[in-house]
Amino acid sequence: MKYFNALLIVLIILIPVHGVYVLRNSAFFKPNYVTTHFKEKNIDYVVLGSSRGLTTLDTKVLDSIWGTNGFNASLDGQNILGGVMMLEHLLANNTKFSACILSLDIGDVGKGFDQPSTNSYRWISYINSGYISKYFKQFNDTPSKLISASRIWPGFGFWYNNKKLVPAYLFSLYNKKARNKFDSSGNFSYPVMSNAAKTLNKKDEKIFLELEGRAYQRIKTICQDNNIQLMVYVAPYFSNQIVFSKSDTLVNHSALFSDTDSLFYDDIHVNSQGRYLASLKLADSLKNLVEFD
Repeated sequence: MKYFNALLIVLIILIPVHGVYVLRNSAFFKPNYVTTHFKEKNIDYVVLGSSRGLTTLDTKVLDSIWGTNGFNASLDGQNILGGVMMLEHLLANNTKFSACILSLDIGDVGKGFDQPSTNSYRWISYINSGYISKYFKQFNDTPSKLISASRIWPGFGFWYNNKKLVPAYLFSLYNKKARNKFDSSGNFSYPVMSNAAKTLNKKDEKIFLELEGRAYQRIKTICQDNNIQLMVYVAPYFSNQIVFSKSDTLVNHSALFSDTDSLFYDDIHVNSQGRYLASLKLADSLKNLVEFD
């Protein structure tokens, strides 16, 4: 029994070490995919954002119209701070691009660096990288503290997020090309459902905002310092219309489909049909604004 217990302890200690190594060299999570597939690569543009950016903009549709090669770097469950991290991650991997489309949500406006993204476990492979670890150090919530402590031993974050990371580890161990809900260009879409199968809450609410916030300014500064053209995009909402008093280069589609139930998956996400039409509309809106090298 004592040998079994000793073996169990060794496995508990070593599995997270191997797991993080496997994930870092996999394609499963998008940060890993950037490292394994876009390191030292030249592309035309990236899309940053949350699940709304992920499911609204189809880079393959944009590329078919612009004649470009783009990558959707948006992550579901990610706030604008996650967008800052992803932008720095792309640049740290020497991924070259001349334009960045920032998909902005209502909750992103005015935000600083005080609220971590909900799916922060996806960054565990890079917690020893200074440009990532600095963000987790400033948070006091348990998930962030354990991810940050994973610099010492990856088991802190690995076992705390075992329901997510253990399956990801096993999938990647079996197939290092496996991806978690995104295609080769980083895109993902929600299915079309009947109106009876979904709950949509029509508010007809108009929200007035200023385009500001430390996180937004950080993205803006990074883009300026790296000669990257930044464009801000607001994806369609079913229940809200956003009005900005002033803005930089901004395409506001918050009310684009407000009267079309069939194009939404839920209140804040379009479905695959809505994604196609929104991508077409954005391609047309930016055709004279985007400059690619």
